[in-house]
Amino acid sequence: MEEVTYYGAVLRFCSHHRLFLLGRSLHRRLLLHHLSHHLHLSNHLINFYSKCNSLASAHRVFDEMPHRNLVSWTALISAYSRRRFPDHCFSLFSSMLSQRLLPNEYALSAVLSASIGSFRGRQVHALATKTSFDHNVTVCNALIAMYSKCPSHASDGWLVFRVMPFRNLITWNSVIAGFPDRSVSLFRCIRRNSSGFDRATLVSVITSCRSFHECLQMHCLAVKCCFDSETLVASALVKAYSGLGGGYRDCYRIFVGAKEKDIVSWIGIMASCVENEPKEAMSLFWELRWKGFIPDRHVLSIAVKACAGFATERHCSCRPFTRFEVWIR
Repeated sequence: MEEVTYYGAVLRFCSHHRLFLLGRSLHRRLLLHHLSHHLHLSNHLINFYSKCNSLASAHRVFDEMPHRNLVSWTALISAYSRRRFPDHCFSLFSSMLSQRLLPNEYALSAVLSASIGSFRGRQVHALATKTSFDHNVTVCNALIAMYSKCPSHASDGWLVFRVMPFRNLITWNSVIAGFPDRSVSLFRCIRRNSSGFDRATLVSVITSCRSFHECLQMHCLAVKCCFDSETLVASALVKAYSGLGGGYRDCYRIFVGAKEKDIVSWIGIMASCVENEPKEAMSLFWELRWKGFIPDRHVLSIAVKACAGFATERHCSCRPFTRFEVWIR
């Protein structure tokens, strides 16, 4: 028993740190000591291989198990859910039910998170209601996220939210992201109830702002809570300001203040000035290249649009744009 506990702890460590080679060598050792079919260790192996993105190995361990329990099924269903294989996920879930095993909240939320579609999702919702998991916060959060991806059934997701006896931060983030037309009013409700929020909440609300005043309020709150330098928040602010008529200088100030900048940040700041400041857009393009970013089709389309914004043929044929043409070829 101590040996099983020891191996289980090591496999858990390998899963957490994604140590594939070490975990695989430990699996070989378990085979040599005839411990690979131990239920507890097999469940750890499924979890280890799935965390290391080796679904084929995880499924092989599952198929070779002489006995399986709810943890075994849930581990493999969750693995396929994380990798976005809805058909495999739902097929495994159906097979588990055929074995007369009732799912727990983790299995239900995993299969709902796999983008299985509204028809299958409603079937799982019915099962959750039948097994009294329809008020479980984890399952409800997955239901809200699932229904928000299906516009024709968005009202069902809103109903799930309304009848929830308890809500956590994930609940609020899911419903704000799923119902952008209500995101600002939902965020006000969070603030009135003194509930917490995080960067994901701010990004969803900022993206849904429909007026410059709302965007300015969210920007002030982001500064107050020290979220304005976060990459995702800064990118959302730049995009919102540029889309709502904000000045390029304001957008650039937010852009410069971000701790790190990804390609989305560069796209946002270039898009904010390409109409009225094409020269600034091209300067940003060359700075992006100098920083080591590889332009995608969105960056290139903005750069071409900036070139078209120059008034004369002489401007378009100056030295930087010749380099741009050579780089494109």
